[in-house]
Amino acid sequence: MQKVYDAQIEAGMKGKKFGNLVLYHMNKQSFEQIILALTGMIESLPVQISEEITALIDDSVHLGYNKDFWADDCGNIFRFITFMVKKKLKEKGIQPSEDELFDVFNIIVLNFAYNGHKDSNMKKFIKNSVGGGLLKKVFG
Repeated sequence: MQKVYDAQIEAGMKGKKFGNLVLYHMNKQSFEQIILALTGMIESLPVQISEEITALIDDSVHLGYNKDFWADDCGNIFRFITFMVKKKLKEKGIQPSEDELFDVFNIIVLNFAYNGHKDSNMKKFIKNSVGGGLLKKVFG
């Protein structure tokens, strides 16, 4: 069931840049709404996973400094993040469900949106990464 579930979600995300997903949340949700969503999602997780959420978020933060990460296909990033989360949780003896993996993925997405709201340079970096800049638009 896990592979079917993951494949369906991944297929729904294919063709979209990951940075655009994060920008969508930044543009549609206020800073306060993102905080409320993050808090609610984290609190809805089983305690053993919510206790690991800070480490899981920390493991993903470094990815935000790579332009290719933001421009990559959302389906690829979903697969990568859920694989890494599953691996990290299994190392702690936790067997996450597909819903829990999806929730952690969304928490990581919202955390990037949270950081983009806090830091306008981050938001600009994401926009530039997915847009490719003026020369790419003209000659790309």
